[in-house]
Amino acid sequence: MTAGPGIELAEEARARVSRVARLLESPDVGALDRSTAELAGAVAIIEQIQKEERNGGAPLKSALDGLRSDLRSVRSLLRQAWVFRMCPGGQPSYNGKGQLALQLPPAGRVTLEG
Repeated sequence: MTAGPGIELAEEARARVSRVARLLESPDVGALDRSTAELAGAVAIIEQIQKEERNGGAPLKSALDGLRSDLRSVRSLLRQAWVFRMCPGGQPSYNGKGQLALQLPPAGRVTLEG
C-alpha cells in the first residue's frame, strides 16, 4: 500500500483534529480559540482532499473514515466545552465516564445569631 498525497493530507487533518481534542479536554477561552484555528486548518485540508483526490481507493477511504470518527469525538467535546462556558454556577469537571459534569457547591445552613 503506497501513501498518496490524499492519504498524507488526511493524516495531517487527523493530527490537527487530535490536537483540537486535547485542547478541548481543558476548555478555557484560549483553548477554544486555538481549537478554532486548528479546526479551520483541518477543514481546509478536507476541502483540498475533496477537490484533488477522486480515486484514492480503499486506503484513502479508510483514512477519511478515521477522520470522520475523530471529528465526531471533537463535536462531543465542543458541545461539552459550550456547556462549560455557559454554566451559571458550580465547578465544572469531568466525571468517571469522561463527560463534563457540573459539581454544585455544597449546600449548607446559614444560622443567624441575634
